[in-house]
Formats: sequence, C-alpha cells, structure tokens
Amino acid sequence: MWKHVLLGVAIVIIVCLIYYFFFSDTSKRNTAISNINKSNGTMDMYAEQALNELNRLTTLRPADRYRRANIIRYNIGDGDLTRLNNDALIIAANDYATVLRDLADGREPDINYAVMVNDIGNFLLDLAVLEVNVDRAVVEAWNLATPAQTEKRINDALQNSTTKAEALETYFKPVYTDQPQNVHDKGVVDDLSTSLRTMEETFDGTTPEMSIQQCRDYIAKHTTRIGEDKAKHALRVLSEIEAHSLAGHTVSTYNKSEQDIFGIVWRRSFDKDNSAKKELMQDAVIDALADSHQNGSVVCANGRTARLLASPVLLDHNPKVGTANSFEDYRNQIFAETDKIIKDEVASSLKSDDPEIKKIAESYTNPEVAINEESLVKFNQEIKNKIDDNLKNYNDKLRELDMKTIKEECYAFAAL
Repeated sequence: MWKHVLLGVAIVIIVCLIYYFFFSDTSKRNTAISNINKSNGTMDMYAEQALNELNRLTTLRPADRYRRANIIRYNIGDGDLTRLNNDALIIAANDYATVLRDLADGREPDINYAVMVNDIGNFLLDLAVLEVNVDRAVVEAWNLATPAQTEKRINDALQNSTTKAEALETYFKPVYTDQPQNVHDKGVVDDLSTSLRTMEETFDGTTPEMSIQQCRDYIAKHTTRIGEDKAKHALRVLSEIEAHSLAGHTVSTYNKSEQDIFGIVWRRSFDKDNSAKKELMQDAVIDALADSHQNGSVVCANGRTARLLASPVLLDHNPKVGTANSFEDYRNQIFAETDKIIKDEVASSLKSDDPEIKKIAESYTNPEVAINEESLVKFNQEIKNKIDDNLKNYNDKLRELDMKTIKEECYAFAAL
C-alpha cells in the first residue's frame, strides 16, 4: 500500500514540476508578449507588466532575453542609449550577449534570428559610437550567430525536402515577425530620414508653429467629418508634440524637434505638385496623429514622428516619400529575388550546350543525377555574381551591416 502512496505522491510532484517549469512559463511568456503588443512604446504599465513577467520566467529562451533587452533599450531609453543609466545598459547588453551565444550554438530562436542578429549588431555599433568597450567574445558570438543559424536553416530545408528545388522554396520562404518597436528599425529609420530630407525641399516660409495652428484650424473645421474621438486624440497628440519641442527635446533619430518634423510634413501638402491631393494628405496627417494615441495614452516620440513621416505614402507626387521598409522587409524582398535568380539560372542551364552544366540543373529536381564538382563551382559562381549585381540595387537602402548579413544568407544556398 505504501508503495502505491509513494508512487502517487511522486506522480503528483512530477506533474506539478512539469506545470511549474512549462505551463507556468508559457503563461507568463504569453502575457508578456500580449503586454508588449499593447504598450505604446514608452515605459507604460504594459511595458512594466511585460518586464515583470519576463523577469519571473524560470527558463529564459533567446527570444525572452531579446524582448527584455528591447524593453530596456526602446521603452525606457526610446532607442537613445545615452538615456539609459549604466545598470540598465549592462542588463540589456548581457541579455543581447546571451542571445548571440545561444544563436551561435544553434539554439532555436523563436523569433526570426536574422532580425535579432541585425538588431543586436546595430546595438553594438551604437555602443561603439558611445565608446563603450564591448567584450570581444560578444563580437565573436555576433560573427558566428548568422552562419550557425543559416547552416541550421539549410539543413532543415534539405532534410524536409526530397529535392533541392523543394529545399530552395523552403529556404527562401519569407518570414514575417511582429515587431512592435519597428519604428526603431534601422531600415525604417533610414527610409523615413530620406523622406524627411525630400520633404524639406518644400519650404514656403511657414514656420512649424504656423503649421501646428493650421492643423488645429483644419481639425476644428472638419471635426464632423473626421469624428469627435479622432479629432480629440489628434489634438492631444499635437499638444504633446508642441510641449515636447518647447521643453527643448529633439528626436535624436532624426536630429530635429518634433515640431520641426511636423511642420515639414504638414507643409508638404502645400507643394504645388501635390495640389490635387492636398486635403487627402492633410487627412493622412490627422490619421497619423490620432493613431499615435493608443490605450488611453500617447505613444513615444519616435512612434509619433514615424507615423507622421509615413503619412504621405501613396499620396505624395514622389512615390518614394513615406515608404518605410524594415530590415526584414528588405530581406524578404531580396530572398524572393534570389529565389528567382536561382530558378532562372536552373531553367536556362537545362538548355545549356555544356552537358555538365545541364546535369547540375537537372539535379535540382532529380537527386540521383551525378554532377561534376568543378562544373558545380562554375555554376554556383555565376549565381553569386548575379546575386551581387542584384544587391547593388540596395546600396542606398541598406547599411553595410545589413547587406553583409543578407548576402551571407543568399550565398549559403548558392554554394550548395
């Protein structure tokens, strides 16, 4: 009898431990993710709750550490590391370093590893600008993370496919990550900075203060059409922009005050080449202001300015104004183009007069075909050359760090 009792107690203990270590963590993790998505980008109650839940996790995964570091870096620091005290900076740096080591060891990342590696790489660059010494081991882990995860992804694609052609589809399949803080993404910032410089060309002597008043007058005149709630939220955000600027604050991302940025965007609707869409552009500005009011509070300065700078998209006479692609957007786009490059090369090689090159093309759908290694090197180099030519189209859109990461991933499959 005692044997059965002890067995029952043991089973209960095991079940409790499984619940504590797995289900309890799952619940905390899901709550944290939900609160991060609800946060307005500042250190509001949702960000605080998310941070508390992540700190309570029994086992921290790479994505958990990445999210925790992001809350410190973006919600507390608003993307400006000079706003963080030394303790906060160390916590974020340590979390990012652990993420890199886990990724370099091939640990399952949960979130698109390329986004994490790229984001952390930019963090390391920011530290270098601040002349903060970074442990060489961390830099080495960053250098190893992408190759390790790329190799894992290639192996998974090959193991789950019967042909190289199927593996190609899997490897270059687009990945979309829910990034609540993508207003800090370097790709988004660079695109919006380009839009800002373009819109600055429109100057009619109107001061930022005059633009803000014109906007208030516009809202008052069209409140019925805009809607009372939207008008109220837009005006509250407009007052926040004004107060933030009057207090002497600037948006470090764009090195301008919010008031100046607002004035540039608002004035753009008066450009003679935008006359046909003037009111639509002003409505878009109102939408951007109202959208900056979420869950009863105003989003962070970077969130407000990003929404404003993106408001002219598809309305401005210059189709590039307002467009904002993240690193992941560009990566997916380049992946799709690389996928086509390889498929086109395979298709054209099937008609090649060189029997060895033709066999390589056939091997994509028939793994039994024997291929010549020397011809394979030649075939792969031709693909790499075309990848290089395509990447040149992104020289003014991606930073060297971004380009390096994506190029390595494209090259990895082309080298098979």
